[in-house]
Amino acid sequence: MSTHPNPTGISNDGWKRVADDLTDAVRRVVAAIPEGTVATYGQIAEHVGIGPRQVGWALRHIPPGRQCPWHRVVNAQGRISEHGGEDRQRRLEAEGVEFDAHDRIDLEVFGLDLWEIDEGP
Repeated sequence: MSTHPNPTGISNDGWKRVADDLTDAVRRVVAAIPEGTVATYGQIAEHVGIGPRQVGWALRHIPPGRQCPWHRVVNAQGRISEHGGEDRQRRLEAEGVEFDAHDRIDLEVFGLDLWEIDEGP
């Protein structure tokens, strides 16, 4: 039994609902990124109202089977993360996204203005 106090007063079920809502909000934004474009963790974070690291956490916790083109999310330098890197690069290239000699994506060309997307249901 834990003796640590819970300063928030939020139950475990309450935290699960918060985490589920956060994950779903990130999934909806990422699902709206069109094929052949990318968005950064920071852009998604700003759109949802959280931090970029929380976006990464949410992407890792999207339930299996939920539609989410997570490969379209890159860092602020236009690079993909190490996790699943080769597969992500192949998927993006198949969608027409180009990488330079330093494995970066030109965000001016392939980046998306997230404020213009329709997140849908």
